[in-house]
Amino acid sequence: MQRIAALLLPSRKNLVIANFNEIVWCKADKGYVWIFLSDGRKLVVSGIIKKVQEILPSPPFFRCHHSYLVNLDHASYIGQESGNVFVTLGEINIPVSREKREGLLALYHQL
Repeated sequence: MQRIAALLLPSRKNLVIANFNEIVWCKADKGYVWIFLSDGRKLVVSGIIKKVQEILPSPPFFRCHHSYLVNLDHASYIGQESGNVFVTLGEINIPVSREKREGLLALYHQL
């Protein structure tokens, strides 16, 4: 059975195809999900981040916070500052919740 390697996302006027490897991170925002791509595009879709999470493969995708889903293939750094853990994706630091820290470290060691 062949695995799906892209998302078909409805935009305002058409459908956009985003390959999994192009997706850097996603952010939930009041009934919408912002999807940030490696070429700088930002897509917004109606729905909840849990549905996006169910479609994307784990690894490399990891739900590091209630509002964030990251592609660890794009992570340049996983760090800690003042007791807060974060994943660096380019110029962006994405927070990691306390509940997700152990899972992130376990998954990172698998990659």
